[in-house]
Amino acid sequence: MDDISPDLKTLLDFIDGNKPEDAFTKELSVAVEDARHSKKWRVQYMNLQLAYLDKLNEGKKLGEKIGKEIGKEIGIEINQKENAKRMIAANKISLEDISFYTGLPLEEVKKLQYELSDQ
Repeated sequence: MDDISPDLKTLLDFIDGNKPEDAFTKELSVAVEDARHSKKWRVQYMNLQLAYLDKLNEGKKLGEKIGKEIGKEIGIEINQKENAKRMIAANKISLEDISFYTGLPLEEVKKLQYELSDQ
């Protein structure tokens, strides 16, 4: 810490929790204590905290909603693929019909057929 001025070192020490040592940090300490005991500032701080909590809760709800939507989409896709695999294994209808009934692209159905034939 040789590259900082003594005044800056005193300020950083004060910020770090040490007692104020010069006129500036003593004045700053008094201002901080006044702010701590200010009812107006406490109310503003509490209101700000409540606003942050509201935004946090909004974010959580949005995240849950998006997560549910994504989970539902994944579940549908898994179900489509499982249905297609059963149809392919039954070997009763064409790949085009499987694509139509499952809603999967024909290329995806062909890929599933290839995977099943490898097993």
